[in-house]
Amino acid sequence: MDIKCAVCGEPWDAYGVKNGDMTEEEAKLFLAGKGCPCCKGIRPEGMEEEEAYSDFLSGLLDASE
Repeated sequence: MDIKCAVCGEPWDAYGVKNGDMTEEEAKLFLAGKGCPCCKGIRPEGMEEEEAYSDFLSGLLDASE
């Protein structure tokens, strides 16, 4: 299941986030909603915060099942 970045909306595989797609520090920041290695915490121009964040929460809930 994918978890989308809370900042840019980039999808990340839930397994990969904790198993090698990101460093430990990147995963910690990502799971705290502070961005991913793609955006480095900088929201893309024109993207609404609520849009990315709601997708992020949805991905977290789906990944925990």
